Amino acid sequence: YTLVIAAEAVVATVLFALLGAAFHRRRSVPYLLLWIASSTLLIKSAVGVVPMLTAFDPTTHLIVDHGLDVVMVLVALGAIHYAGRTAPSSARP
Repeated sequence: YTLVIAAEAVVATVLFALLGAAFHRRRSVPYLLLWIASSTLLIKSAVGVVPMLTAFDPTTHLIVDHGLDVVMVLVALGAIHYAGRTAPSSARP
């Protein structure tokens, strides 16, 4: 369990850093939204560590964990929708 949480934290940190760099270069709303979505993975790593360190109610853990999944999906879909709305009309089928 600890190894999985550690691997998740490393991957989430790398993804967060890469998307942060991409947003810094592009300065566009879709990149910002994807960067925000990746931040939920970092928070999920912390949510995974907390039960190992403290007495954390499993129900609360699941609600927070799955709630972050919902936030991540909604923000990523927002990025896709925004990018599709602002794309040049010649790029659309």
